[in-house]
Amino acid sequence: MGRPKSDYKCPKCGRQGFRRSNPSAVVHYEHSIGRRRTCYIKRLVDDKDKDHISAEDPPKKFWGESELYFELGNMANHFRTIGDNLDKIRMKVYKFKPDAKTSAECVKYLTIFEKGFLNPVEMLLLPYHDDRWATNWTDWFKIQIDSFQHGARAAGIMNAIPTGQVLMRLSDDKDSVILSKVVREFTSSQVKKNLPKTLKLAKELLDSHPLEKALNNWSKKN
Repeated sequence: MGRPKSDYKCPKCGRQGFRRSNPSAVVHYEHSIGRRRTCYIKRLVDDKDKDHISAEDPPKKFWGESELYFELGNMANHFRTIGDNLDKIRMKVYKFKPDAKTSAECVKYLTIFEKGFLNPVEMLLLPYHDDRWATNWTDWFKIQIDSFQHGARAAGIMNAIPTGQVLMRLSDDKDSVILSKVVREFTSSQVKKNLPKTLKLAKELLDSHPLEKALNNWSKKN
């Protein structure tokens, strides 16, 4: 007589099919090829990808210009103009060569400016344009504080971040699909590895503040 038609719909593709003993599989009959095909309801994220989940671009229909988009463009042009002006000044210094003493004094002040302002700005921007960074500096400061209080492993779990992805599995009675949000925990090695970078940025931010500089210089002389 053959197998009766199934009313079960696959939660993955929406077509009719038969559930198998494997709760993660649904069998469909492909009329176009005259054979069965198994549709697996599997993890959207494989185990091998757990350690690094890069943010995916949303569909293009959600892309678009905004006030922030234009302001960041203006700021980028501002930095480019500053860079162009520095190159012009550099060529003037080439044509009007200073003596060694004047040159050394100028380099000293430029180095202070670079370390106290440019370096912190560059580091602050890093997590927002480099997809290899899991989160921003504010979150990393919190993670490191939690690590000091509760340990690196606990801090990684406490500050797990959502990935925007889900895991799908059939319920025990096989009548429904259970969706679980995927979060990414930080490993203890990630927390420990990032500690020197976080402390370095904190020190550079403090060193760049005029009030901290003034009081620090005063306290060292007393």
